[in-house]
Formats: sequence, structure tokens, C-alpha cells
Amino acid sequence: MNRAIILPVLLYGCETSFLTMWEDHMLRVFQSGVLREIFGPKWDEVTGKCERTHNEELHEFRSSLNIIWVIKARKIICVWGT
Repeated sequence: MNRAIILPVLLYGCETSFLTMWEDHMLRVFQSGVLREIFGPKWDEVTGKCERTHNEELHEFRSSLNIIWVIKARKIICVWGT
């Protein structure tokens, strides 16, 4: 669902706009939130509780690229026309 629906909508027209540091931060927050929603909470076997998945753990087992890298790569491809 992330690659089929969310990512194309998020990346639409990204080649033509500049990315500020605030937008960079907000895109990373959004991506972590989407991945956290997809993977759900983790079950801690020691305490027996469900806990929120931390960003480091999301980045370890996520199957998608960093959204900022994708935007920068698209900008380079657009500039060089390949």
C-alpha cells in the first residue's frame, strides 16, 4: 500500500520544487508514521506488553527507501534528462 498509493501521491511534482529543512523533517516524520502504522506495535515478550516501534527499529526492517533520497534522485534524473 505504501509503494502503490502513498509514495506516488507524496512524490508528485517533487522534481520541480525546492525542499526546505522543515519540509525535509516533516517528510521524515510522515514516513516514520506511515511505516509505524503499517508494521504496528511490537510485542515485548519480557514485559508482556505492546510497545510503540521506535524509529531505529523501523529503519532496520523497512522495505522502502528513504523518502529524501528518492526525491533527490528524482531531481538529479530530471536535471540530467536521463
